[in-house]
Amino acid sequence: MKGSIVTDKTVFVVDDDVKLCDSIRFQLSVSGYRVETFHSAQQFLDAYDESQPGCVLLDVKMPGIPGDELQRRLVDAGTQATIVFMTANPEIEMAVSAVKTGATDYIEKPFDRNRLIECVERAFEVDEERREKTALLKDSQSRLEDLTPREREVLELVVQGKANKNIAAELGIAIKTVELHRSRVMKTTRAESVPDLVKIKLHAEGGSGEQA
Repeated sequence: MKGSIVTDKTVFVVDDDVKLCDSIRFQLSVSGYRVETFHSAQQFLDAYDESQPGCVLLDVKMPGIPGDELQRRLVDAGTQATIVFMTANPEIEMAVSAVKTGATDYIEKPFDRNRLIECVERAFEVDEERREKTALLKDSQSRLEDLTPREREVLELVVQGKANKNIAAELGIAIKTVELHRSRVMKTTRAESVPDLVKIKLHAEGGSGEQA
């Protein structure tokens, strides 16, 4: 038997089946996972804190708001919850639709502990990657916020690889003025080099910033 897992992430279980919720809580808790259970989609919506890392084990068919509708509401609200659907009647169409709208995986009921933990761990990895990308996006965007309009123009031309004299000619300003703006751009964005500046700009636009 594997040792207990220590994590700051939470598994949110949303299912109207109280016994199943209790079973999942037990299976995961004994392995060191933090678990919160909800017996309706509305109960989950009222309590969910997006800033809390983890994943959501979500039943597809529930009274009131069904699982797929809850997922749509979260997506529409801009919430990047990492979802694993639980279903007793898996259908290819449902699985494809769920993945297209952002679900990480789906698990068929009844499931054993190993399969459950496998899904949770994979969902945790996806959630961590999403949060890292979001943090990087916000950090990069914040670095560009304080640039003046002219500095943004210089930035655009610098990342295109243009020399100072070419930038000066294109903008109709002196080379020394370009050098001054360029220096301010590097200082404001905290870029250590032009390649670093390119990465910051790409990250701010939602790109990976990785060079081929």
